Amino acid sequence: MRRLAEKASRRKTIVAEKRRAETTATGGHEARQIIDPSRVSVRTCVVAERLFADGIGWVVLARALPSGQIGASFFLIDIWCLGVKDAFFGVMSRQKFDERMEASGGEQPHVEIDPPVARKLLHDASAYAASFGLSIGVQYWL
Repeated sequence: MRRLAEKASRRKTIVAEKRRAETTATGGHEARQIIDPSRVSVRTCVVAERLFADGIGWVVLARALPSGQIGASFFLIDIWCLGVKDAFFGVMSRQKFDERMEASGGEQPHVEIDPPVARKLLHDASAYAASFGLSIGVQYWL
């Protein structure tokens, strides 16, 4: 019985050390905020203005993190065939996010969209592509 208790204690110590290492590597408290996006407010949710005319464009959702940084998800969707072609997430300063949005707005102007509508758009684009056997798993940060 004592050996089991010692083994459990060692395992608990190892797990705690791994969590501390992961927290340090991913930025600590801010990383935990990203894992639970419902705790931070939506700052921006936009879609390319000509998405349905061109068949391809960006959907962007950004949340203001308590640290003052912006956590932003970018999805390139092809609504006519491939679903979600590209997706990435980044944490950046407000200034860098605003610069990125301003630069991309010159290529494809954006219009505001409600987050639930953006979520449905992404889901439906992926489902449409999957109907042709082009299934891509995407984790939405909406």
